[in-house]
Amino acid sequence: IKDVVAYLDKLDIRVDAHCIGDAAVRLFLDAVEHARQVNGPNGPRHQSTHTTWVHPEDRARFKELNVIPEFSPIFWFPSPASVGLKTLLNDDQVASVFPIAEVLAAGGRGVIGTDWPVTPLNFTWVGLEALVTRANPWGDLPGTWGTPIPLEQAIQMLTLNGAWAMELENETGSIETGKSAD
Repeated sequence: IKDVVAYLDKLDIRVDAHCIGDAAVRLFLDAVEHARQVNGPNGPRHQSTHTTWVHPEDRARFKELNVIPEFSPIFWFPSPASVGLKTLLNDDQVASVFPIAEVLAAGGRGVIGTDWPVTPLNFTWVGLEALVTRANPWGDLPGTWGTPIPLEQAIQMLTLNGAWAMELENETGSIETGKSAD
């Protein structure tokens, strides 16, 4: 994977890797780190998709390597995967799932993904609620998933950070003269 990511990085092609476990996240971050060493630090903004678990030692690496941690809060509820995880994991594991607050605190620029077509596109508001409360919006799955983040941070993930992730931050993502306000 290191050679593939380095090759694509050299061609200025962004790599989006689905990283569910902390070993997958570390493997991808190691590959991007290798690409940065081989090609220099200014390559494309690669993305870790879903970013379900992140080892505490890897949380600051998103900022260091200019890697986008994408989280998909609308995937959490309602989802057979969520129900299955709740039955398989202990409370500590559930508390550490989707460590958004921790990655943001370490300087990562997290973004919100819709996981479309797995989930409907109109679930953006549900995802926003899940980020802020970390609870099931429908109340049919007790407890919370990880640490909630303030509404302001959640909105930034959805707007400014989303535009940054698409490398469109000079065109959209904030309401400013000369930018699209969509």
